[in-house]
Amino acid sequence: MAYIGNTPEVNTFAAGSDNFNGDGATTKFVLSRRVTGVNDVIAVIENVVQDPFTAYTIAANNTSGTADITFTSAPLSGSGNIQVRFNYMQSVTYDLIDGGNIQGGTITEAKIADGAVTDVKLSARILPNMLMLSGM
Repeated sequence: MAYIGNTPEVNTFAAGSDNFNGDGATTKFVLSRRVTGVNDVIAVIENVVQDPFTAYTIAANNTSGTADITFTSAPLSGSGNIQVRFNYMQSVTYDLIDGGNIQGGTITEAKIADGAVTDVKLSARILPNMLMLSGM
């Protein structure tokens, strides 16, 4: 499929999980994958699902390509008592297309390939409109 502007970046990963050991003091843990928000994971402590809007936050770690999860209070001590489950996710990022529309100023003369705009294409699109406007 052809795109106008930059080719979309597709990020896909399958469901999985990270496990951590609580120590009663640590609130921040580094996830093995980069996620963008609380809806991308399900955090479980001691088999209790945590509320993603009050129990933890997610912050992308730009230097390592991972993300940090920070709990509002330190999980209790335990071996493998913290599980962060990754939801299946596919995100597509478009740099220059917004809501199905090409952003203004995106297509410039320099970006149009030589020979892409022909007399045939122009006459098929412009001439009928010009005739209609002139009343012919």
